[in-house]
Amino acid sequence: MIERRLNTKIQTQLPDIAVERFDRMGLCVCRFNTKGQIIDEPAAEGLAGLWFGAGSLSTAIARGVEQWNDQDAPEPARLCDGCWALPIPEVVRRTRTGYTVALALGAALFEDPFFGTVCAEAKVDEISARAALRPIARFEESEIQRLHLVLGWIAEDRRTILKGESSLDGFTDQLSDAYETINAPDSIGRVR
Repeated sequence: MIERRLNTKIQTQLPDIAVERFDRMGLCVCRFNTKGQIIDEPAAEGLAGLWFGAGSLSTAIARGVEQWNDQDAPEPARLCDGCWALPIPEVVRRTRTGYTVALALGAALFEDPFFGTVCAEAKVDEISARAALRPIARFEESEIQRLHLVLGWIAEDRRTILKGESSLDGFTDQLSDAYETINAPDSIGRVR
């Protein structure tokens, strides 16, 4: 596995542990708003970071965002042979505000002309980029839909947990207020 450090700037509705696990799976994570503008750069370093940070890759993802905005349940976008963007919608109060995007690579990427285009734009030698990306280029097209389902389930679980934590916090506050109300007459009686 290539040496990469997780980008701690990724502020997503997913828990940090999920983003870290995506990284371990060989998925590079970034975020886009619904206008196709990048919010957080891809979480990768070194040559892989340069490759993932190329403008033409961001532009390709932005085209995917346009498609996702029109879909109730956004589907993975094939950016080129061996490169897919898997969207995880970010929702605030039932409004889609953006996407956490997991980029999955496969071996077919290295044969696609887009790979060379991105390398040239990032000013990265193709042989070096291939060596840096090969350890994470492990996905086949047949796996992408399943992988996307799993990522969606993780996001949905996180939203459910957040909703439960919010309800629990509200209940705790109400319980504390009730306890204070019950104790108020008793403490007033002791003061006299």
